[in-house]
Amino acid sequence: MSNDETLSFPDEVYPLLGYREGSQLMTGLAPELGAQAAPSPADALVARLSLRSRELIVRYETGGKDYYNRVIAERPIWPGGASGVTIGCGYDLGYNAKSDFRNDWGRHLSASDVALLGRTIGLTGPSARTALGRVDHIRIPWGVALDVFDATTLPKFTVLTFERLPELLGLADAGLHGDCLGALVSLVFNRGASFRKAGDRYQEMRAIRQAIERGTSASLGEIPRHLRDMKRIWQDQGLSGLLARREDEAKLFERGLGATPRLSVAEVRTMGAIPTTASVLELAQQDEDAPELFDALDALTQDARDALLAEPGAGEETAEVSPGFVIESARSFDRADVAWVRDDRDHPDYRHLPPDAAKSTFVLTPEDLDRMIAANRFQPQVGSHGKIVFALRGALLVGSGNSQEGRTTLSLRDARPDHRTFRCVIGVYDRTNQRLSGYTASTVPNAGGVASYYRLMNGGQGAKANLLPTGCYELCVGTHFGSVTVKGVLRLGNGPVPANAGQATVLRSRDDVTFSTRDRWDNCKPADNVHPAFGTTTFSSLGCLTIMGSYRGSAGHTGEWAKFRTAAGLDSGNGEGTRFDLVLLTGLDAATAAAMRTAGASTDAIKEALTGLRHGSKGDEVKRLQQKLGIDADGDFGPGTKLALCKAQFEKLGLATGVYSVEIDDDLGFGIF
Repeated sequence: MSNDETLSFPDEVYPLLGYREGSQLMTGLAPELGAQAAPSPADALVARLSLRSRELIVRYETGGKDYYNRVIAERPIWPGGASGVTIGCGYDLGYNAKSDFRNDWGRHLSASDVALLGRTIGLTGPSARTALGRVDHIRIPWGVALDVFDATTLPKFTVLTFERLPELLGLADAGLHGDCLGALVSLVFNRGASFRKAGDRYQEMRAIRQAIERGTSASLGEIPRHLRDMKRIWQDQGLSGLLARREDEAKLFERGLGATPRLSVAEVRTMGAIPTTASVLELAQQDEDAPELFDALDALTQDARDALLAEPGAGEETAEVSPGFVIESARSFDRADVAWVRDDRDHPDYRHLPPDAAKSTFVLTPEDLDRMIAANRFQPQVGSHGKIVFALRGALLVGSGNSQEGRTTLSLRDARPDHRTFRCVIGVYDRTNQRLSGYTASTVPNAGGVASYYRLMNGGQGAKANLLPTGCYELCVGTHFGSVTVKGVLRLGNGPVPANAGQATVLRSRDDVTFSTRDRWDNCKPADNVHPAFGTTTFSSLGCLTIMGSYRGSAGHTGEWAKFRTAAGLDSGNGEGTRFDLVLLTGLDAATAAAMRTAGASTDAIKEALTGLRHGSKGDEVKRLQQKLGIDADGDFGPGTKLALCKAQFEKLGLATGVYSVEIDDDLGFGIF
């Protein structure tokens, strides 16, 4: 893009990026005169925002995933007006300090890209427009953009909002709805925290501050009107996006008020009207299928929602690295530190795979899936429905939309998960008709879950999050039994209820918050079911596989999750008791199979490149491996075989993948292949 070009943003995006109202947006968090007590830690404040409000901010700051990938094309931009060069999710370099920029982006970008972008720090307006040509070749993937947004940008603006509206913390402590809190954070993203500025331009901002200070039902009920009234500032100026944002913020605040009929601190403490974990549990006990239950569930923080959806598993025997290999950490870790391992060689699912096709865009065919199944010695049961569920960890759909349905091929790109956004694909392989359907999904626990397990294993309170390794697993349509039940999911196991839960040896990270080949393996019943994500930009999971969309009780299934169920033949009912086998591999497995097919490689060559005995593998090679491991040789690679393999790998290699590859065969000297 040349210096004199300006991107044609949608109405709701362009003004949001090009319109900046005051340098206070990103240049520090010192409280204004009159601010009171210091706010809670940033993560605790962000956790109070609703998922719906986060999605609103992301949409208005980027135009959404499709727009970001297709039009912005992952590039730095200059949106116009008083903005600076802007990267990722609304990160304006014109309003950031160099030290903040390096801290925020240093681990995501190359040193040369950091140096080039650093030269645009502080430049705004025409100066930034001129500087754009020096950096517009840099690419920032969607996942990285949201990673920085969640780790730094959103916390920064959230803290700023609570600092400049100090009474807001008291209302939040009393249970003020996350939609209301998030609407105010969205406002601050766009206008700054100008709640005390003088002049006619800021009269509605001052009125909002005064309403928060009074904290009564009546005063808080005025805030949507103040949000709408400030549209007068931009009326007839070609800034319709700002008008749309104010309207959406007003509606979001009203939604929060609608779920909270009594909003003064005293009334809330007495009446408990705001959705809380306790009130959601109470509603669940009254009617587990009520759509209102799931509306209330959506209004909770992600951690609270995870806790209510989590189905307890049961741990058994473990395998972990010997003490001589443990690297003790001198620091503690939280949600912001959660990250995918940098080097594929350090991850159990990827270590054995050739790197040639990494990060490539490719076309997946039914033939590719069949070759991957054969390479891993899987024998998935198809059943009378003729379908196999497949999942690709670390893969993105290429093109518009979040699904590709009933196709002879899928257009995909190899990627890596980030524990925050949807960076996987789950789909249905109709083997009878040789058709593929793929949906935006996740196959990893979210960042809150990974951090929660670290806390649990290091003296704090938390939950048992895990990563389900690649393999072939039996699923059964049934009910996910957390504190809030979700019907029509695909349960790991051979029946529709927890008594039928399947056994698996899963990966858990307790010494840090990154899964790697040095982590702990747990042979357990993890309850890692396939269920809706309860979100469109984030997902609720402590280890379950999740598909974009939701479940609304008696109102049915929604989003890509509903489409997935239809593709599986479950649209006419819950289908309880129906068996589906899941083939879970990586995007790199699929990219490698596709690349070798395109290059004319033989089936045997592809099979050799992708060979890996793992959960669900069957046959004589598995039997020989089991004999070498000194366990019962039944030729079926189950959780016990994986645990024994991990123990053998730790003992000899100081790492464990749980996958028996050609490389591991050489390392252990078993001579299986």
